[in-house]
Amino acid sequence: NLFERGVTRSWANSSSRTKCTPFTRAHIANFKGFQTAVLAQAVVGGGHERALSQPALVIQSGLDVRRGPDGMAAGYSTGLMMEETPWFIRQRMLPSLEVLRRRDPERKLAGITEALIDKRPGTLSGIPDFLVGALREMLDGPRSAEVRAALRGVDLYAWSGASLGPHRALLNEVLAPDCAFFDAVSATEGPLGIQAERPGLYRLAYEHVLPLFVAKQDADDRRLAHELEVDRLYRVYTTNFAGFAGYDTGDIIRVVSQSPLRFELVPRDINPDLVAAMLGGATDFCIFKDPYDGELSILAEVDEVPTHEALTMIARALEAPRARAQLLPEGALSRAL
Repeated sequence: NLFERGVTRSWANSSSRTKCTPFTRAHIANFKGFQTAVLAQAVVGGGHERALSQPALVIQSGLDVRRGPDGMAAGYSTGLMMEETPWFIRQRMLPSLEVLRRRDPERKLAGITEALIDKRPGTLSGIPDFLVGALREMLDGPRSAEVRAALRGVDLYAWSGASLGPHRALLNEVLAPDCAFFDAVSATEGPLGIQAERPGLYRLAYEHVLPLFVAKQDADDRRLAHELEVDRLYRVYTTNFAGFAGYDTGDIIRVVSQSPLRFELVPRDINPDLVAAMLGGATDFCIFKDPYDGELSILAEVDEVPTHEALTMIARALEAPRARAQLLPEGALSRAL
């Protein structure tokens, strides 16, 4: 369905598998502290005072929460944290958790559309791929004019880590002209960083866990935050305070400065912004790598066939022998079921 599709997520390198991370008390406490810190920075540091009073529309998937044999909650962090989130955040969230947990994509989208039009939120939140896919569906639906009018009142968009890539063009078009973009990086395994002095630069966001870092090129080189070296790449693990167990977030950072600690996220496979540019300004794209011959098949929302040089560069970046592209009209990928 449009919230769990495998196509437009491909360029953002999101996992297509259902994550089932167990949540300890420290894990939950860390997420709650992260939510509070993000809101505080957006309000105090960013000057978005309206975020304290205006409704926030969440467009999200992966809300299933299970219980293991020992009773411990397991699943995607979003579903659990929407139950555990502090009351002053929860009271502003739209739509209801019941709507977001609907398995029927059309009923789910209808509930989100109704909340957007009726409550006129000032804040929008959600992973770019899921959010933009839903927005395109609503903008093409029977209440398109009402949806567009409601979106023009959104002056703050908060999301988690994934590059906006080619999605920024649509967001700039439909959201308020002075809409602010606020990036806080979080995975199911744990929160990672909060936007610092400039877009794409982050500071650590841990309070109740001990972050560990493993050098990208040397698995035996394991360090704490104060031991990181500038310009080196590290894999990120979140643990409890004792450090007995660690969650591999799959994220890699490049250290920009040590004191204060600032870092950038390294794209897991490809840089989506760069690839979009190489494809001639594609509004969206996905890439499939054949597991047998390694050839890349690219579906791109672009007017002209990418140059041979561009396809060669993309193939080289993904260690593929060659790449071929198929053109699609704008919006085709985000509407794919």
